[in-house]
Amino acid sequence: MRKLLLTLMVAAGFATTSNAQLAEGSVFPDFTLTSITGQSIHLYSLLDSGYTVFIDISATWCNPCWNYHIGHHLDSLYEQHGPTGWSGVNSTTTNNVVVLFVQGESTSNLAELYDGPGSTVGSASVETPHSTSSQGNWVAGTPYPIIDDTTSADPTVGTAALDAAWSIAYFPTVYMICRDHLVHVMQQPTAVDAYAAALATCPSYAPSSTVDAKAVPYTGNDYFVCNATPSVSFQNYSKTTSITSASIVVTDAAGATVATQPWTGSLAPYAVTNVPVTSFAGTSFGGYKYSVNVTGDSYPANNASVDSVFKVYTASNAVGLPALENFSGNISYKEDFLGGYVYPVSSTSPVITGPNGNADTALLFEFYFQSSGGTDEFVYGNFNTAGVTGLTLSFDVSYAQYDATTADALAVQVTSDCGATWAAPWSESGATLSTAPMDNSGEFSPSAAGQWKHVTVDMHTYASPNMTVKFVGTSQYGNDAWVDNIRLSNTTGVATVSALSGISIVPNPAKDFAIVNISLADETEVTVQVYDAVGRLVNSVVKQLAAGNQQIDLPTTGMSTGLYNVKISAGTSVVTKQLSVIQ
Repeated sequence: MRKLLLTLMVAAGFATTSNAQLAEGSVFPDFTLTSITGQSIHLYSLLDSGYTVFIDISATWCNPCWNYHIGHHLDSLYEQHGPTGWSGVNSTTTNNVVVLFVQGESTSNLAELYDGPGSTVGSASVETPHSTSSQGNWVAGTPYPIIDDTTSADPTVGTAALDAAWSIAYFPTVYMICRDHLVHVMQQPTAVDAYAAALATCPSYAPSSTVDAKAVPYTGNDYFVCNATPSVSFQNYSKTTSITSASIVVTDAAGATVATQPWTGSLAPYAVTNVPVTSFAGTSFGGYKYSVNVTGDSYPANNASVDSVFKVYTASNAVGLPALENFSGNISYKEDFLGGYVYPVSSTSPVITGPNGNADTALLFEFYFQSSGGTDEFVYGNFNTAGVTGLTLSFDVSYAQYDATTADALAVQVTSDCGATWAAPWSESGATLSTAPMDNSGEFSPSAAGQWKHVTVDMHTYASPNMTVKFVGTSQYGNDAWVDNIRLSNTTGVATVSALSGISIVPNPAKDFAIVNISLADETEVTVQVYDAVGRLVNSVVKQLAAGNQQIDLPTTGMSTGLYNVKISAGTSVVTKQLSVIQ
């Protein structure tokens, strides 16, 4: 049953990389639509008057749409910031926002806006029987204009349905359209977040009476390897005059110019153009920005991109070995997760049980909500492995299939030729990837150490001065996969002996936790394993530690009263201590 419901939800509420919407920063098409109360709404007239327009495009059958609607977030936005004199707007309004609700499902009808399974009274203006697919009465209590796709004809889109004309990939889609006519995709914002986005993103100034070249938010590749080939966009924020030539300048973190790209053409008022920049070698890792320069520009302050827009993994910023990421703190600045996220342990989220049996933080590939074919990438980083032998990548993974027909996939990909080709030394999917029983009861998260497996991948054939590694998850709309304790190391080229000394465990006896004190001769990975009286592994902690005096926290909550053997390993040095636990 969940798959049927989520088919609607994916069509109606969750963005993935495989969906297609109006591109971020593109020009929203003009429209003139009539609300269900007869109010005529002309988009560009509102934008040209200085308003930011928010449009909630929903379907009456969509449960996530209904839940967002009855949260009244856009009600508050409209009441506090809507146009002066419009019905339902407070007298103290800031008068700079318009909110619209559009019933955007072309196969629905006007009646479904008024009536749902929970409705007791139908509108006198619509026919009965009442809808059995609508979530409820969408009109009651809604202060802002409501537009029905099936009854409001717009000559600018002809016979095309609005969900097609506006490239709606899922419901609800919330678009924010600024006075520069550019669209921004929102993720079901609260009133506070929506208004803050309008103030931060939309220009507060009117379009130029001459020419104004304005940088558009970057939507190109997030990273490059060795050589960068970004595509950047700019807008002619002008009322009347076209732009015929411009120069794009790319700068690094130090502000030095690294590329200049000329552009010629004819860019009409409000139009946006995309400019591919000729390939250039990266000079540093992050901090690249761009600006657009036009002769006679009336407002140079908006020429530059607001933030650093892409990164370049080059041999000059490759790091050495070993490299360990267990997501227990801030992840490395060299890493980048495109689409998924690191899932924290917190009071507001379910506890993840890690490979050591304790509460953990891990990397989540959220296939449960991602439509089939959608992909997420985690770029682990770039490493100088030139001349290294015995090179291995190891990590822990946990995954449960939704059912036998879903085969979500996870792969390790690596490039040693500046991203020209990506090899996949390891990939698994479906039953092969699975570490836990099939789970179609809800979103999977590991609940026991036994639901993880340890993977080791031979990487020696890819050694290079700039070896870049990433994890790629491909959804088949199944269930979640988790990754933890990623480690890239040279098993034969690094010191295998790291002298351990000064080892003590306090308090001993321990109740809730113990601390393992150690002294290391050099930086190394330390493994602490706890075994019970019959030799069963009950806990394990792995840490990458620097030379000197160090401490490792060892949780003991939940362990039975008794004596345990604690095995501390660093390279080939192994020391075993005894720990008493009392509860």
